Amino acid sequence: MTAPADAPLVSVVIPTVLRPRLARAVAHARGQEVPGRVEVVVAVDTVPGDDELRAVSELADTVVLTGGRRGAGTARNLGVEASTAPYVAFLDDDDEWHPGHLAAAIAALDDPADPADVVGARVTQVLSGGVASGPVPRDLLPPGDDVLEYLFRGRRPDIARPSIYTSTLVARRETAVATPWRAGLRRHQDWEWLRAVQASGGTVRQSPHPGARIHMGSAGSISGTADWESSLAWGRTWRGSRSPRVYADFVAGQPLRYATQSRSLPGVLACLREVASARALPSPQTLVLGLGGLVPRDRALRVLARLRPGRPGDADRGPRDAGSGRPAAAATRRPRVLLSAGRPGASGNPYVELLGEAMRSQVDVEYFSWRAALLWPYDVLHVHWPDHLTRGAGAVRTAGKRALFALLLARLALRRTTVVRTVHNLRPHEEGSATERRLHDALDRLTRSSIHLVPHDGAGGAPAGADEAVVPHGHYRDVYPPAAPLDAPTGNVLYFGSVRPYKGVPRLCEQFRAVERDDLRLRVVGRPMDDAMAREVAAAAAGHPRIDLDLRGQSVDELARAIDEATLVVLPFDEMHNSGSVLLALSLDRPVLVPESPTSSLLRDEVGAAWVHTYAGPLTGEHVGHAYDEVARRAAAGGLGRVEFRGREWAEIAAAHVDVFRRSAGRGGSRDRGTA
Repeated sequence: MTAPADAPLVSVVIPTVLRPRLARAVAHARGQEVPGRVEVVVAVDTVPGDDELRAVSELADTVVLTGGRRGAGTARNLGVEASTAPYVAFLDDDDEWHPGHLAAAIAALDDPADPADVVGARVTQVLSGGVASGPVPRDLLPPGDDVLEYLFRGRRPDIARPSIYTSTLVARRETAVATPWRAGLRRHQDWEWLRAVQASGGTVRQSPHPGARIHMGSAGSISGTADWESSLAWGRTWRGSRSPRVYADFVAGQPLRYATQSRSLPGVLACLREVASARALPSPQTLVLGLGGLVPRDRALRVLARLRPGRPGDADRGPRDAGSGRPAAAATRRPRVLLSAGRPGASGNPYVELLGEAMRSQVDVEYFSWRAALLWPYDVLHVHWPDHLTRGAGAVRTAGKRALFALLLARLALRRTTVVRTVHNLRPHEEGSATERRLHDALDRLTRSSIHLVPHDGAGGAPAGADEAVVPHGHYRDVYPPAAPLDAPTGNVLYFGSVRPYKGVPRLCEQFRAVERDDLRLRVVGRPMDDAMAREVAAAAAGHPRIDLDLRGQSVDELARAIDEATLVVLPFDEMHNSGSVLLALSLDRPVLVPESPTSSLLRDEVGAAWVHTYAGPLTGEHVGHAYDEVARRAAAGGLGRVEFRGREWAEIAAAHVDVFRRSAGRGGSRDRGTA
C-alpha cells in the first residue's frame, strides 16, 4: 500500500515518561524509508513542564497526554486514537529500529499469500556495557500457532528463545483500534495484546528481518524489574484457556525467575504452589531458567549472549558435520572483534558505537572491559586512543591501568592476537610519561595494521611496520536529531566539545571579547578536563555579557539543540589531524571555522567552501567576524541547504574495517579461535 504524498502511511506510537533516549527513538522513526510519510505520535505518561512539552512538540507530529502515570497501555491507546495512518507501529522510547524495519513489516502485513493483522520481527538485545546479541529469536512464531504456546512451552535459558517485543510490532490501524492494550497492566503488556488480537480472530505473524535494537533493563524499564506478583496475576487471567503444561512452564520461566531475582522467599513459595496446582511439571530447561534468577540478571544475559549470540546462521539452522555435532561452517566462523573503548555515556562521542553496530552484520563485536580484554576470547583487538587505556583519574588508578595494560600486552603476544589501530591523532594531545611511551611502543610492535581517518603523509602516528589503510570518519546523522535548515542568521557562534589545552578555548574567549559587535554572541558548551582548565576558560571569558559558558557534558538532545541554534561553529584547535566535532557540526548542516591544515583542505574540497571556513596563524576576532558574515550572507540569500558527504556512510566504513581485519589476520592467526 502507498499513501498520498501529503498523507502518512505509518503512524509510530511512542509512549514515554520523557526518558533521555526519546529523541533518538524519534529520529530512528523518521529515518525509516517507506512509500509515504511517517507520522510520529508521542504519548506522554507524566506531567511535563512547559519546556519539556515544548521540546516534545518539536520532535513529534502529535503529542497526547495521559495526565501522568496511567501506564504504557493507556498511553499507547491514546496514541492509536490520535493516529491517522492505515498502519500503526509501536516503539518504546528507549529502543530504536534497524533500517528498513517498517518497509519489511508492511510487506509482511500485505503478503498476498499470507496477509496478517499484526507483524513482529527479530531484535538485537543490547545490555549495559555494550554486550549485544545478533538477531533473535532463533525460531519464529509458526503461522497459525498460539502466541502463548510459542512463548512459554519449554521456555529455555537461552537468549535466542522464542520472544516477541513491543518495539517490533506493526499493525493495521483497524486492528489496533478494535483491540486496545489492557490499561493498568504492569507486566507482559505486549504478550497480553497479542493474546487479545488472536482471541478476537486476528492473525499474528513474525517476520525474519531484524526490526529493533532493544536496550535490556534500561533505566525506568518495567522489563528490568523483578515484580513476580504482577507477572503471576497476569498468568492467572488466561490459565484456564491453555494447557496445564504451558501454564506450568510460564510460571516456572517468568514469575519464579522474578521471585528468585528479588530473593523473595514468599514469591518462590507462591510460584511453586501455583505450579503444583497446575498438576503439570514444567520442562527441565524452563525450571533451570526460573532458578537462574539467582544469578544477577545483567550477568546472566551477558553469559547467554556469549554462549548463543543469536546470529542469523543460528536462525537458519545450517547443516552440521556428521559425528561431531558441530556446525559445518565452524572453520569459517565470524571473527570476534574487541574494541578498545566502551560504549559512550549520555554525553560521550558515539563514534565507536556507530562503528561497532555497523560492523555487527559481518563480525561479532564486544565493547571494552578489562575482564574481556584479559579473559575473553577474541580474534582482533581494535585499538582507539591507546592513552585512554593507560591513564586514570589520579596516580593510583593510572598505575593500576598501566599494570593491566602490561598484562594485556603479554596476552596479545602469547595468543598472537591480531591488533589493528585506528590513528585518531598523530600524537597524544597531552604528553605522557616515559613509562607510558614504552607501553605504547610495545603495543605498536604488536600492531599489524593501522587505519587512518584521513590520508597519511608519513609525519607520524602510525606504528612502524604496520600495513596502512585510509577509512574516513562517518557522519553522525543517525544519532543526533536533525537541525533546522540554516536559512537566516541567528547571531550565535558556538564552540562545543571537551575543553582541553590543545582546543584553544581560552584564546577564542579572549579574541571574542575584542569583537565589538552587539549582533554576535559566543556560547561555549563542554566539560573541561579538570578544574584548572575550567578556571582558565572562565578567566578568559571574564564575565563578558555576550559570552555564555556551559561547562558540563551535554546530552544528545542538548548538544543538538545548541548546534541547531548556531550560525557558525568555531573549533580553534592548535592542530587538526581529525575531528569528530567538525563532522558532527557538518552532519547537522552547520558551517565550521577551523585552522588551515591538510585535513581541513581535504574536507573543504569534499563538502564545499560554504561549509568549511579556515584561518591561518593564531585565531583572531577578525577571523570569527569575517567567517560569520560570509555564512550569514549565504543564509540570507536563500539558505545553505544540506551538506553532501562522500564515502561517510557507516555501512561502507564497516565493510572497509572488516576487510582490514581479515587481511591483518591473514598475516598470522590468533590462537583464541583460529584465523579470522
